[in-house]
Amino acid sequence: MMKVRFMLVSITVLITIYYHAWFRAITNTAKHRNMKYKSEVQFPNVKESILHTPARVSSVPRASTVVRILSTTGLGEYLWLHILGGRLSTAPDGSTHGEVYYSDIYFQFDHSYNLYPNSFTITTRNLILVLNARDEVKSEVASRWVDVVLNNPAVENLILIILGKESCENTWITSMTNTGSIRAMFMVYDISLDENKLFHQWPLGVATYRGFPSDEIKTALLQTARNYTCNFLGTVYKNSTREYLFEVLLKEDHSGNCYLKARYQWQPNENDQSMQNYVSILQNSDLTLCPAGLNVESYRIYEALAMGSIPVVEDRSTMIGQCSNQSLRLFRDHVAPILYVKDWNELPTILANEKALTLQYKVERRLSLVKWYRQFRNNVAQKLVSVITSSFT
Repeated sequence: MMKVRFMLVSITVLITIYYHAWFRAITNTAKHRNMKYKSEVQFPNVKESILHTPARVSSVPRASTVVRILSTTGLGEYLWLHILGGRLSTAPDGSTHGEVYYSDIYFQFDHSYNLYPNSFTITTRNLILVLNARDEVKSEVASRWVDVVLNNPAVENLILIILGKESCENTWITSMTNTGSIRAMFMVYDISLDENKLFHQWPLGVATYRGFPSDEIKTALLQTARNYTCNFLGTVYKNSTREYLFEVLLKEDHSGNCYLKARYQWQPNENDQSMQNYVSILQNSDLTLCPAGLNVESYRIYEALAMGSIPVVEDRSTMIGQCSNQSLRLFRDHVAPILYVKDWNELPTILANEKALTLQYKVERRLSLVKWYRQFRNNVAQKLVSVITSSFT
């Protein structure tokens, strides 16, 4: 009996030793595989301030094109969140990072308003730079970014996405034709250039820098009666079409059931409460009035589209600088379901017609509007992918 017990104990010990040896071997093999994989898709060495990146996608096919996006402006977050549908992680320093596998391309994304040329090393082969060149100071910084990258032998393929001046005066950009590794430039606003292999139009998008939400509006909010026929919240500049719009609305009380809130000095900062109020007004308005600022294109147009509120837009070109006479070309090319007015005197008739529409008609129109905007963003993404696949060497 003792011999039997001894044999059973011995067998148990042997099994235990064998199991632990087997488990260690499997674990070491897995660790080796992971280390090997990470070395093959290693994230480029960057400055400490943007090293807090999330874990990368663990199933990127070896044949995939890897493209890194560096962004110094809210336009980059619009590209990432609204066009490519990526998600973001925020680092302790406030920079944001993400990754997404889209249409056979593995995109890596890094965004910070505090990124500057020469502040870190770029070792990626394929790069998209999203830059702010909206004024002279920002243009100078953007120009330095381009110079640094063009002189970096590691970058073989470069795409620029530029938030240019509202006056469309971007000569430093438009002069860079067939320059080094630049494969394409996407420009916001209607520059006086026909689309070609190098230059393309890019949407201004929503104001991500003010915290405009990236999640799509819930269907239930599109199917109920809305409180306001129209809305306008924004800055009214003296002797502008915005001032004229208010004169039309207040004349004989044509404002009707519209939500109007004007300020007479631009305020750059937005808090969570003011943004929530703004989004709520859009969600509760059938129409959103979009008078021109310095440029005809505005964040407000895209924000209204996102919330199922028909934008009412001035049908005219931007009257300053070097902008094209063909205004809002992206919207016209994609047959956007927006209302154009030649003169804000047309607005009282539009409001009267709007009030006569049935709820069922308005609900169907809202659903169609949100669907169009979703397809529009997809078309923009596909255009970017097409440029990458056709021009990257």
